[in-house]
Amino acid sequence: EAPPVPGAERVPLALGPAGLSPHGIVRALGALGLHRILVEGGARTISAFLDAGAIDRLHILVAPVILGSGRTGLD
Repeated sequence: EAPPVPGAERVPLALGPAGLSPHGIVRALGALGLHRILVEGGARTISAFLDAGAIDRLHILVAPVILGSGRTGLD
């Protein structure tokens, strides 16, 4: 377990069969009064939020250089 970070709050979330639920994350943060959430992640993270319908606005930033041969931008 990581040491506590000053000014940060740990929010426990239940794991489902597929890992963390995007809706569970949004609900937990909403219960803390956070209604605008920036989700920054790779293809798997963004695709999970899109598939769950847990995004109401999507901004896509594309880097001008591609490094390596990892996953595609969106699954």
